[in-house]
Amino acid sequence: MKYILILFVCFIGLFTACNKATLQQYIAGDGVYFYSIDSANYSFANQVGLVEKDTVFVKMRVLGDVKDFDRAFQLKAVKGTTAKENIHYILPKISIKSNTNTIEYPVVLLNAPDLKTNTLRLELEVLENESFPQGSGIINNGLTYSMFKINFSNRLLKPTYWNNIQSYFGEYSDVKYKFMIDETGFSDFSFQVFNDPELINFKGLLNVALQEYVKVNGPLLDENQKPISFPN
Repeated sequence: MKYILILFVCFIGLFTACNKATLQQYIAGDGVYFYSIDSANYSFANQVGLVEKDTVFVKMRVLGDVKDFDRAFQLKAVKGTTAKENIHYILPKISIKSNTNTIEYPVVLLNAPDLKTNTLRLELEVLENESFPQGSGIINNGLTYSMFKINFSNRLLKPTYWNNIQSYFGEYSDVKYKFMIDETGFSDFSFQVFNDPELINFKGLLNVALQEYVKVNGPLLDENQKPISFPN
């Protein structure tokens, strides 16, 4: 019985210590963490027309108590970043509003000339301040993240699903894909987004748009100097 009692007391002590250790990550100071996803890919080439800058909104949550006042908040670029501040990106200083614990942080991407030939990387963490001394003070667990990564460029990449839609739009080329984006306002033509009748409708619209282009400008040539066409 004496040994059982000793073991029970040790177990209670260990349980209490574990609870204290768990609580410490919350009482050590407020922080902000990324949630839902930990990365994003972006291309200016996938946007309609010429875009000089665009914003990627990153979902974030507060670690700690909700406050009844606004709190200043900003992200910072960390090791692993290949992009340059104020040339390729801007990280504005914003506020988490009172009585809220979520925010979408606006990462501003700038369409610099070198993005035509390079894919750059932006690795982000929370900039520690008086309101959030822990910064990104949370351990990655598959749902919450201490870092967020953005890969961005101004280059078109052949969609992985193109073989599935080739019967609608023909052989792939960067020029054709950009024409499709500009004329339709969409960049994802996969079956996850559009069904068969919708893709057939797009094919007809693109054929008409291409005919109008050719009347004014002559043949639309792809990157290999071949005339662009769509199946009838």
